[in-house]
Amino acid sequence: MVAADEADWPGVFRGQGFPEAAVRAFCEMFHGFNDGTVAFESTHETRRGPTTLKLALKACLPIAAA
Repeated sequence: MVAADEADWPGVFRGQGFPEAAVRAFCEMFHGFNDGTVAFESTHETRRGPTTLKLALKACLPIAAA
């Protein structure tokens, strides 16, 4: 994970090929997450930290023993 300054967000999204309307929408959404305007409502526990896609999927998907 790499932190990006808020001023850099539009360029990051444009660099990934996002159309301009999506760039604005994603910037607004992430700004809302950061300032608390947008939040998830539930009783879930939020966990943060580094992991790999393989470990995350292994925790979510039932895999039959071979």
